[in-house]
Amino acid sequence: MNGLRVGELLALRWQDLDFEEGFVNVNNKLWRRKLEPPKTKDSKSAIGLARFLSEILSAHKESSRWTGPEDFVFVQGNGVPWDPDHLRRQVLYPAMERAKVARQEGTGFHLFSHSSATALYLLTRDIKATQMQLRHSRIGTTSDVYTHPDGELLKETAELLAAGITGSMASEKVQ
Repeated sequence: MNGLRVGELLALRWQDLDFEEGFVNVNNKLWRRKLEPPKTKDSKSAIGLARFLSEILSAHKESSRWTGPEDFVFVQGNGVPWDPDHLRRQVLYPAMERAKVARQEGTGFHLFSHSSATALYLLTRDIKATQMQLRHSRIGTTSDVYTHPDGELLKETAELLAAGITGSMASEKVQ
């Protein structure tokens, strides 16, 4: 969700979600069943919450027994937050197998952060906005580690460069 780390996602409590204003306040991470501060100083911040996701989370709250401000958003039937290792082994890996996605070393929920960064960058072409959404303290981390542009982006940049030089799109006929 929104590029959150799995520990941050599992640490979300209802008090961290602002449905009216459309924000998620990242205040903690869950590590070995304990709430701790997020990974870095810049990680503790608010990020936008898309309307459709807000609607899904609101419906989730309505169907949950655990809806107090300090209750966790994602819990087991007894109100205890999920363990990321359990979710990886029992949910993510079986889903990957069903989808015929090969597991590689390092495959886990962290790959969703890379996917979010890449998708956001390809949609916006704004590395600073991508950095802010993922709450990286250094823009180089976002650009060099998390975004993975594809061949289509290389073709697009070649066309943009040609247009800048020639004053027209390279695919247009020169008269």
